[in-house]
Amino acid sequence: MLDSFGYSMYANQLKSLPQDYYPWFDTCHVLLCVLAVRKEAGRGFAWTNPFSCWLSCIVASFAGSIICNPLLGMYQVS
Repeated sequence: MLDSFGYSMYANQLKSLPQDYYPWFDTCHVLLCVLAVRKEAGRGFAWTNPFSCWLSCIVASFAGSIICNPLLGMYQVS
């Protein structure tokens, strides 16, 4: 019954959405993380401690990967 309304077509489109628009979703996520760091730390923090601000933005952007990958046993060997 659900397939008669065409839900399977929409489900397939939604499943492929993150793969089709990967760079756009990633860019929006990083921008939102950087704005959150700026809101929390303030603009003066970035001017007085540029390396710390950059590191905070990187950690905020990749926090999920930093936490999940070691717990799941996923790591990269160079």
